[in-house]
Formats: sequence, C-alpha cells, structure tokens
Amino acid sequence: MDYNEKLWYTKKFHKSGELERKVDKTLSYFSYICYLKKKRLITASEFKFFEYEVKRILVNNQVVEYLYNLYHFTKMRKMNLTFYYLFLYGKRKKFFNKDF
Repeated sequence: MDYNEKLWYTKKFHKSGELERKVDKTLSYFSYICYLKKKRLITASEFKFFEYEVKRILVNNQVVEYLYNLYHFTKMRKMNLTFYYLFLYGKRKKFFNKDF
C-alpha cells in the first residue's frame, strides 16, 4: 500500500476476490495490533515496531476511502465496523478529516 501507485480501490475491488482478501487480511492484522495497544496488552515500545506501518496505512488515500465506505455502510445497517480498532487509532490520532 505504501508505494503502490496503481489505484486498487475502484468499483472492481469488491468483485476482485483475491485482492479484497489480501487488503482485508492486512487491515485486520493491523487492526488487531491497534486492539492490543488499546487494551494495553502490548507496551508503547512494542507498538513502535508497527507504528510506521500503521501510520502509512492510515495516510493512504485509498485505504481511507475504503474505511470511509465501510464506516458509513456499517453505520447505516447498524453493524460493527470492520477494522474498528484501526479506525479508532486513526480517529484518535486525527488521520481523518472532519468530514469522515
């Protein structure tokens, strides 16, 4: 996600199968790390191993678009947000603009 210049979050994304699974798996992994941080199951110094990647994910415009769409999709349907703890970390650290 960091250096991929090619647009991946397009209308075809949700029908892509493998790409969507890879993105979801990656975001789930980092959301879990943010969960561990939030619950204080890892220390701040342990989180430092992942902090760069988490921040790079959260400044990626396509990831933000994907999270935005998931956020509003799940909110309308009164469902739990996928990648909730990654989203919370991004929100707390002000990675998202006010219109999110």
